[in-house]
This record gives sequence, structure tokens and C-alpha cells, in this order.
Amino acid sequence: MALSVEDRGMIEKIVDEGIKQIPGLMQLFRNEELLRLYQIKTVEDFIFGMTYGQIQLTFGNHFRLTHNQGPDHEQLQEFASAFNNRIKEIKEAIFKTG
Repeated sequence: MALSVEDRGMIEKIVDEGIKQIPGLMQLFRNEELLRLYQIKTVEDFIFGMTYGQIQLTFGNHFRLTHNQGPDHEQLQEFASAFNNRIKEIKEAIFKTG
């Protein structure tokens, strides 16, 4: 079953919020002690992964609360496509902050 217009709009809002959180995450993980503790090789890749995970988790939780079930395979593919369409913007926010 395809995502509704509302679900697609929610993905965009969730991505927007994820992008807004990037500067704070970049500042937090520029700490040398945390870099060593977490064994982070590149802060930029780590923040991208954190941002993706946060966006995916938030979407999944929203979907479950809204539809009383998790997204199916097709809906997850639509989520991935919507996220992929914003990767450049997310990466720009990371490198702009870095």
C-alpha cells in the first residue's frame, strides 16, 4: 500500500527537523574524548548515520501511531526514496556546519 499524502508530508517535516538538529550534533561530536570513546573516524559520516537513524525511527513511530501498524515493504521503499531525495541537502547541512 502506498504512503498517503499526509505520510509523505510527515516525512518531509521529519527530515526538516533532522536537518535542524545537525549543528548541535556536529558541535557535540567535535569533542575529542567522545571521538575516541565512540571510535569515530569521520564526524561527518557519523552525523549522517545518526541523522538517518533518527529520521527513520521518527517516521516508523509516527506511522505506527497513525496507522496502528508498521509500514510495509512498499511504504518503506517510499520512505527511502523520499529520504534519498534529500541526501544532498542533509550532507550540505553537515559540511556547512563542519
